[in-house]
Amino acid sequence: MKNFLIFILVLIPIFLQAQVQSKITWLSDSIALGYPTPLSYSIRYPIGYTIIFPDSTKDFVPFELHSKKYFLTQIEDNYAKDSVIYYLTSFQIDSIQKIQLPYSYVFRLDTTHLKSDVASIPFQRKVFDFSDKTPYLIHTELYKVPIEPDYALWFGLTLISLFLISLVIIFFRKKIMKWLILRKIQYEWKTIQNQLDLIFEKSDVKNLIYELNQLWKNYLGVQNSVQPASLTLKEFQIWIENFPLLENKQLFIELCQLEDRIFYASEKIDKQIIFEKKETLKLELQKVYLKKRKEISI
Repeated sequence: MKNFLIFILVLIPIFLQAQVQSKITWLSDSIALGYPTPLSYSIRYPIGYTIIFPDSTKDFVPFELHSKKYFLTQIEDNYAKDSVIYYLTSFQIDSIQKIQLPYSYVFRLDTTHLKSDVASIPFQRKVFDFSDKTPYLIHTELYKVPIEPDYALWFGLTLISLFLISLVIIFFRKKIMKWLILRKIQYEWKTIQNQLDLIFEKSDVKNLIYELNQLWKNYLGVQNSVQPASLTLKEFQIWIENFPLLENKQLFIELCQLEDRIFYASEKIDKQIIFEKKETLKLELQKVYLKKRKEISI
C-alpha cells in the first residue's frame, strides 16, 4: 500500500501536466520569402493555472517575428483557453520549414516549462520568368481517399503493449519506483532553485521575506510530510529542532523571526540583511536534497 501511494504521488505532476494542452497550426498553406505568415498558437488549461506564451524576446529561428495578436481568454467547463497569432517571416529556402515554440504554466508557485508540437509549412517557390511553353493548370479535381484503419491490428498491438508493460512493472517495480522518486525530488530541487532566484528579484521587502519563507517551508514540508507554513513560531522552532536533515537550524528560525518583525512589529529591515542569507539558505536546502537523494539511492 505504501509503494502504491508513493506511485500515485509521483504521477500527480504528470497528470497535472496532461491537463494542459497546446495546439500550434499554420493558417496558410505555404510561406513565401519575406512575407508575414500567420501561425496560430493556443493553450487549453484548467482554471487556476497561469500560462506564459513566448514573447518578442523569444528566438523564433528560422523565422523572424513580424507582429502578434492576442485574443481574450475563453472559459468553458472549468477550463480556459488562451490564443495568440504570430505573424512570422522567413528568409530561408528550405522546402519544408518547421517551428516548435515553448510555453510555461504556473500552478501554486510551481513553474513547468513545456514545448508545443512541431508545425511544418512548405516553402513557396515563385517562378518569375514565363514563356509561351509554360504549362498552365486549367482544371483540378480533388478526390477524397477513404482511410479505413485496421482495428484488429491496433487491438492486438495494444494488448501486446499492455502485456509487456505489465511484465516490466512486475519484475522491475522497485527500480522503477526508485527512479521515479529520484526524478521527482530532482525536479523539485531544480524548481526550488529557479523560484529562489525569482523571489530575490523582488524589490518589496515584505513580499520577498513572505514568499521566501513560504518557499522553503513548503519544500521542507514535502521532505518531512508536514505543513510547517501552518505552524506558529514556537511550534515551528520545535519542529525545526527535530528535523533530521537540517544542519544550520538557526538560519531558518532567524528568517521566521525576520518575517514576524516586519509584519507584526512593523520594523524596517534592510533588504541587504535578507540577501546576505541567500547563499547560505541555498546551500542548506541543497544539503537536504542531497541527503534525501542518498537515502533513496541506498
